[in-house]
Amino acid sequence: MLGVAEYIPLHAAVPVVIAALRTYLPGTVKIASKYPPADPDFLVRVSRAGGSKSNLVTDSPTMLFECWARSEADAETLSGQVASALEAAQFESFMGAQLRGWSEAGRAPLDDPDKPGMSRWQITGTLGISVQK
Repeated sequence: MLGVAEYIPLHAAVPVVIAALRTYLPGTVKIASKYPPADPDFLVRVSRAGGSKSNLVTDSPTMLFECWARSEADAETLSGQVASALEAAQFESFMGAQLRGWSEAGRAPLDDPDKPGMSRWQITGTLGISVQK
């Protein structure tokens, strides 16, 4: 059993993933963990939806990405860009953590009645995030 001195803390998944997406997505896309007060043209809202620690140094969070845009086509395209960015970021390091793989579970449109001027596509999947040694 590990003692307190041997415990390896895992990184918070949301800020690590936000840092990765900011590297790979266009600067015109706002990437955040909360919806901003004013509707942006493009937004990716990042949330952790579950998951667990895979081993001593790897977290396997289930991530939810809400891809918002002014049109449904743009929101769907943005969801594809998010998936591509996560695949491209595999084995790269962000904020002292290394991404270890992306496994998409699915994506689908899900508009929000409180945001009639925006379209939303959601993408979910599991991402490996390891402590960088």
